[in-house]
Amino acid sequence: MIVAMNALRDGPEADPPLGMKRALIFQGALAMSVSLLIFGLRGEQSRRRADESALRAQEANREEAA
Repeated sequence: MIVAMNALRDGPEADPPLGMKRALIFQGALAMSVSLLIFGLRGEQSRRRADESALRAQEANREEAA
């Protein structure tokens, strides 16, 4: 990423010299795409469902015993 951002740097004759506007746009686009990917993924919580069903089964057994 550093190499890519260095390649996107403006030349010495640009205004301002050696500006990094294109590199900043690249970094922002990369950050947005990664954050969308992270928020778009949904992890399956199978352990939580198993724990909840086991708890319900224990409560049902206690109610039958009482």
